[in-house]
Amino acid sequence: MRDIWYALRRLRAAPMFTLFSIVTLALGIGATTAIYSIVKTALAPPAGIQDVDSIVSLWHYPGGGMPLRSFSRDDFLDLRARQTTMTDVIAWRQVRLAVAADGRSQTALGEIVSANYFATLGVQPLHGRLLQPADDAPGAPRVVAISFRTWQRMFDGRPDAVGRDVKVNGETFQIVGVAPPAFKGVFNHGLVASLAWVPMGTAALFPESGVDRPDRDSRSLQLMARLRPGRTVAEVGAEVAAIGKQLDRDYPLGLELERRIQSAYNTSRPWAAQHITEVHVGPGYTSDLVAGLGAGMLGAALLVLLVACTNLANLMLARTSNRAQEFGVRLALGASRWRLVRESLTETLIVASIGGFAGIGVARMLIVSVGQEVPFGAGSLLIEPRLDLSALLVALGAGVFALLVAGLVPAWHGAKADVRQAIASGASNAALPRWRGRRMLITAQVSISMLLVAMAAQFISQVRASSLLDGGFDLDRIAVGEIDFVGQRVDAARVRAIVDRVVTRLAVTPGIEAASASTGLPVGISTPGAYVRESESTNEKAVRSFPQLVIATPSIFRTLGVQLVRGRAFDARDLSSADAVVVVNETVARQMFGRVDVIGQSILVQQRDWVGGPKHASRRRTIVGIVEDSDAGSVGRRDPESGVIYVPFDESLDRPVTFSARTAGDPADAVGALRSVLGEVAPDLAVAQIGTGRRIAGPSILFGQITATLSGTLGVFALILALAGLYGVLSHVVANRRREIGVRMALGGTPANMRRMVLREGLSPVVLGVIAGATIAIIARYSLRPMFVQLLPTVDAFALGLVPLLLITAGIVACYLPARRASAVDPNVALRAE
Repeated sequence: MRDIWYALRRLRAAPMFTLFSIVTLALGIGATTAIYSIVKTALAPPAGIQDVDSIVSLWHYPGGGMPLRSFSRDDFLDLRARQTTMTDVIAWRQVRLAVAADGRSQTALGEIVSANYFATLGVQPLHGRLLQPADDAPGAPRVVAISFRTWQRMFDGRPDAVGRDVKVNGETFQIVGVAPPAFKGVFNHGLVASLAWVPMGTAALFPESGVDRPDRDSRSLQLMARLRPGRTVAEVGAEVAAIGKQLDRDYPLGLELERRIQSAYNTSRPWAAQHITEVHVGPGYTSDLVAGLGAGMLGAALLVLLVACTNLANLMLARTSNRAQEFGVRLALGASRWRLVRESLTETLIVASIGGFAGIGVARMLIVSVGQEVPFGAGSLLIEPRLDLSALLVALGAGVFALLVAGLVPAWHGAKADVRQAIASGASNAALPRWRGRRMLITAQVSISMLLVAMAAQFISQVRASSLLDGGFDLDRIAVGEIDFVGQRVDAARVRAIVDRVVTRLAVTPGIEAASASTGLPVGISTPGAYVRESESTNEKAVRSFPQLVIATPSIFRTLGVQLVRGRAFDARDLSSADAVVVVNETVARQMFGRVDVIGQSILVQQRDWVGGPKHASRRRTIVGIVEDSDAGSVGRRDPESGVIYVPFDESLDRPVTFSARTAGDPADAVGALRSVLGEVAPDLAVAQIGTGRRIAGPSILFGQITATLSGTLGVFALILALAGLYGVLSHVVANRRREIGVRMALGGTPANMRRMVLREGLSPVVLGVIAGATIAIIARYSLRPMFVQLLPTVDAFALGLVPLLLITAGIVACYLPARRASAVDPNVALRAE
């Protein structure tokens, strides 16, 4: 207790040191704890599952390539019946669901699940019951379990929602229960929340899912299972691999596939098992990307913590050196070295404890800044990191690390001082480390800061560049809304009536320049692909182009702002004409004929089939127009081999219909007008998604935004800590060089000379750190170029030009006060002081 009270008095006597130390540790510990929580959330298995350590995912591992989740319904049932190492196997498939009741509707991703899904996962209902095996029986009532978020948003959290009838994709279902808040489904490990769950026995009502197709080539299900007690993942993997080979012999795959798309995945069942805690969102590229970003962010946070700890260690060393005479006297009077170390450690422990609690507050603020629901395709991505027990343990570990680095080393350094030298030298440099070593430490700190700030600038420039891309369609001027007519069982005649009324109403709405309906947009992931041939040959080499297929009303070109290069656009006469027409972009024209002047040429167009999906017939069409090239498939990822073709609208569609409205004014007004018109024309139908073209079809910059925010915050933290450490070290060095400075000024040195000397010595490690950090940043930039090859130049003028300038300017500011203090030294006072 005496040590504690003594340490508190010393800290109270140096308020600036105490405040700086606490803030330094709060930033380092807070950044480390927050990044750990965010990374853990991104890589964690789905929440809300009981005994998650016994859950495994089943996969295809074809030919050493990327692992894939895909099983046919019959294969799932056979595997489930033949296996002996798992208590049960569950199957699920994400599908777009539109749930409507009492004038409210929601459209998002849900799951078609085997009825043992909840029981196997150990998920208990919040209200009512969840799905059970009887719900899969033939003739069983149509039931649905809804998520907690759906219950809150559509039914305001009322318990009487259980037992009510709702429309799910146009069919009547009864709500039997509400899932608990923690459980959001297993799609993307629960990061993409499920709207609701329907039993597999109702799969025929959702043909777009492919679950109910009878052939084994149609593999749309994903499987998970729970280990039997005493069994291992390796045993499960061996068993499912053997069952896969048995089914390969009994039910061969891929016999009717074209040779060009045959692969180990399409023609065999190389099954394997993996523990769910090792899957990380998805296998292959997705897993590597998320895990790599997570490791990078966590490494950056640890660097910030290291900078914070070394800064505090520098300050503690300075305080220890100023107490050299005191330590010498106490040692001479019989005090033990352990006693001195204990006192110093007690002081650091108090600072570390307060800094740790403050760091938890900093971590909370960082978590709130990224904890949000973000639109993600047909669903929403939920990022909800929490400060759980493991995060608090990380904060505790960071505090202990700070105590060891910033407390033990300076304390031991001070306690081992030579008694006679310490007493003889007074309060000078008895325990002061050499300036050369501290310069190297500052150089390392600045280089780390330079690296973090440069990488943050890189991600920020990436996000900014991505946000400005529009695929060549001026997405900021387009409002987009989508309705899944097929999923909601709307007949063809009504589809045509709704499309005509919506497009007509929008066209005469004030502020709307043009409106259209189409199967997605040329840059939309829901847009179907096509095969384009010159002849009826089934030879795979006859396919000359694989463009995206946009089936649209005639006003699509004006709505998107696509410029016609040659010929004409199709119009109303083409909708009823027996002569089929097509408009192609320049890429398709060159692929097919080697030139763009191809008006009047005919081609065979066939909507691309998916393995196990419905077959589409080819149709010969005459090219009547050529339009300019633009991005195809994904904004900012133009594939020079991919093109776009446009054909007149046909209500016999198997894709959602996208309504687009081009405005000359505020796009928010156009979104409001589109929402109003859709609500008036089709009030009973759920709108899948609605918003500006950039939000719906623009580039996904979610991970870029998160990475830019976190890396930018870490970079600023590191910069502040490094510059504060530079100021603290220089101030202490100048204070301990008063006699030297006095001698220099007595011998003719001027205040300007003293300022230049301090600035030169203070800035030299900053400049070296900037050079080292910039070099590492360039190397890191090259390593990241494959991720952003179409957006990032080799050298970013901001990251590698302005950032060093800012660092050096900040270094000058940090050095200025010590330099001014040095120039103000009175030689007579300085010499007498010694």
